[in-house]
Amino acid sequence: MYTNYYYCLVLSMLLLSSSLFGQSKFSQSTVRLSSVADNKVESRNLLKTNDQLFLANIYTISKVISGRNQHWFLKLADHSGTPLNFARIKLSGYLRDDKEVQFNYSSPIVSLGKDGKYIIQSVQIPQSGTWVFKAIIDDEQQTDAFVFETRVY
Repeated sequence: MYTNYYYCLVLSMLLLSSSLFGQSKFSQSTVRLSSVADNKVESRNLLKTNDQLFLANIYTISKVISGRNQHWFLKLADHSGTPLNFARIKLSGYLRDDKEVQFNYSSPIVSLGKDGKYIIQSVQIPQSGTWVFKAIIDDEQQTDAFVFETRVY
């Protein structure tokens, strides 16, 4: 009986610590890679994109580890806060200390169909370090971009 209690306690502590260590350092005032708690991607955490045409934020489920497939969530809205569904998004990045080390995401970024939520599936960062990413958003009427930074372990 006590074994189950301790197992649950240890599992809870591991989950909490992984989400705390998954928090990313954010170098710009645009968008940051943050941790999703209970799959809640909230609109109140959205930040303005470069030209202030959209509001956006990117979330990860756990800390980003090089060589592993990761799934990220993206939340988008127009400048007034109305969810933006079915926009086209392109993602690319580079290692901050060596811009020659590039990351190009070629898979589609899929809209979840409501509330401006998207999933970025199977992101695999090739090397540990601090990465700078750029996401370009195109909703067929306007195009804007945002830059975010995260630590990859």
